[in-house]
Order: sequence, then structure tokens, then C-alpha cells
Amino acid sequence: SIVTHSRVRPLNLTSSQSYWEMTEKLVTEFSRFTSYSIPRDWSSASYPMAFASLNQKIEFPGLFPDPYQADSKFFDLLKSFGCVETDKNGIVVKKLQNHQTVKMDVSDCLDLVPTLAYFLSHVDGKHELQGVENLVHKESDRLSEVIKLAGHFGRQASTDGKTLFLEGSSLRKD
Repeated sequence: SIVTHSRVRPLNLTSSQSYWEMTEKLVTEFSRFTSYSIPRDWSSASYPMAFASLNQKIEFPGLFPDPYQADSKFFDLLKSFGCVETDKNGIVVKKLQNHQTVKMDVSDCLDLVPTLAYFLSHVDGKHELQGVENLVHKESDRLSEVIKLAGHFGRQASTDGKTLFLEGSSLRKD
């Protein structure tokens, strides 16, 4: 078989740096090993983790913090709320007991913004998700859709184009 070596160099990479770093890591690992175990996906896991933190304890076997997956920032956020822990089997999310205001840069984890918006809409406080300007260029204008969705939950949400402002409340309206 013919093996060709090439190098890709990103130009004008202004967001999603962590996705680029994860891709480089995976390409390197794929070239060194004959078999590879695919890590659990944090983007997909974030939805049931948000549900768990607002409703009930749920275990996530095989899911561990992964610095190469930008959406694993959600673990750090939930940890700051005291509702997540790890054990030898994976992650356990417990129902949220305390509330705090969140100000977070999400420019490297834009796929996490819909989950964060839902979660924070149920957490008392005026929250800010910074670095959201590229959400308008996803498959749809996710920024506008997230704001509309917050309204469906009876929550206030707005943007200045770079920051998403959310007013959360632990009073349930969904």
C-alpha cells in the first residue's frame, strides 16, 4: 500500500482551538496504534447530564473528563456547583443543591451552548456566555434559536452579538 504524508496547517483559526488540538492528537494516535478505543462523546453526554443536575442522580459509566473534548468544560461547571463526581467507573451527576452566577467563555465549545442555556435558565442568577458570535454560522443561527428557546421556558435571554445574557430561575416553568 502507498502511504502519503501530509501536514495540514490551519489558517485564521479564531475559535474551536480545542477541536483542532483533539484532531491532531487523534491523527497522531491513529498512526501509532493498530487498534484504538473511541472516547465517550461529551457533546452528546451534556444533555442527559444537564437533565440529571436539575432532576435526579444519573451515572455515566465510561465517561471521564477529557481535556481534548471542549464540551467536557461542562464537567468543570457542574463540579463548581458540587453536583458531579468521578469514581472508577465514570461520572456521577447528582441533583443541583446550590446556585451561583456563571460568567463563562464558550468560544471553544460552541456546541455546548444550547445545553448551557437550558441548564443556566434553571439556575438562579444573571449569567453570561461570552464568545458566542460564531453561533450564527452553525447549521442554523443557533444564537437566535437559543434565545427563542429560553423564551419558551419563560426566561429572559438576549445578546449583544458576542455575549449571551441569560436570566435564570430555579422556579420550574418547563
